Amino acid sequence: MAINVPSEAYSFGTDAVIDSAVLSLSFGGEFYGDSTATYSIDVRQLSSNINDRLSFLNTVEYATNSTLLGNRTGKLYPTTPFKITDIVAGKADTLKTVAPQMRIKLDNSFIQNNIVKLPDASLKTNARFADAFKGLYVQVNKTSSTGTGGLMFFDFTSTNSNLTLYYKKQNATTVSAIDTVAVDFPINSSTGPVSASIKHDYTGTPIATQLANPNQQYAVTYLQPLIGLRNKISFPYLAKFAANVGKVVVNKAELVIDLSSGSDGKPFDPATRLSLYRYDLAEKRQNVPDNNPEFDTRGLESAVFGGYFNSVKKQYVFVVTSYIQDLMSGKLKDYGTFIAPTPLKEFSVAPSLSSGGRSVIDSLKRPRQLVIT
Repeated sequence: MAINVPSEAYSFGTDAVIDSAVLSLSFGGEFYGDSTATYSIDVRQLSSNINDRLSFLNTVEYATNSTLLGNRTGKLYPTTPFKITDIVAGKADTLKTVAPQMRIKLDNSFIQNNIVKLPDASLKTNARFADAFKGLYVQVNKTSSTGTGGLMFFDFTSTNSNLTLYYKKQNATTVSAIDTVAVDFPINSSTGPVSASIKHDYTGTPIATQLANPNQQYAVTYLQPLIGLRNKISFPYLAKFAANVGKVVVNKAELVIDLSSGSDGKPFDPATRLSLYRYDLAEKRQNVPDNNPEFDTRGLESAVFGGYFNSVKKQYVFVVTSYIQDLMSGKLKDYGTFIAPTPLKEFSVAPSLSSGGRSVIDSLKRPRQLVIT
């Protein structure tokens, strides 16, 4: 993540000395997994300027300096606001409530030497500061973490994620007086890049077997966000059926997908919503007609396209009337139809990056059903 200056041409004043430095990362979206587990989080400095990168692939591993700048080990409280001391220049300090966040104290000497003592020219703009400071890297320390684990999501679109420096400096008007100051160096994806490296290791799991042997049917299949796993669905008999019976008018078609029994135990809730999309001839992802009202007004006839998890029936249901009609009439060809997790309020055919919910599907015991009337 890039760290930005508080303002252009920021100055620490005369003889500034760090009291403490805190990296605060505001929780955002959701927390998926067990927040009561013990998490150990390390912070290091990037060894190259993240602002200089032209692309941010999830497979990139970012090089860091070896020195550990800070660590936080303990439980997390992703939904609990709490109070911190608010430093008010020239007045008594007060308590203020902050959004749920993870706070990690960083090494004072490092901040003193690598930020406070920077020449004024390096604090003039975000670009110049990035040249001097590079950025920070936050990583789970697996060796020191215990318990079931989970996925943390942080908010880098607001003013809640910052590197906050608390320092003392000489008073501007009285030589004998010292001011205590707090200043936020913002972390915001609109002014500096924030990126993540994502890996999935399926070694020794049924998933590895399925990935090595695709285009087969399995009793249980898996859906995972964060550029993880999707399922391919085929409709092999629709065209043959239409050819045998002649012209078919579909009144309603629903795709019903059942959850595998017992796979929704806490803390691993099933995905709250699934996406359904198709490939075109070039294998580019496209919305199915029932979820594409900009180009196909038939989709407006459906009250809800669907894909939401029904916790009572343990299933997902999509209304796919227009899509099935087009497949039967030959207007569309099935080059591949897929389901995958998607955020509840951000339906997207692209891989989900802002949700952790996964689902286990009973593919044969309680098969996917296409109900046509």
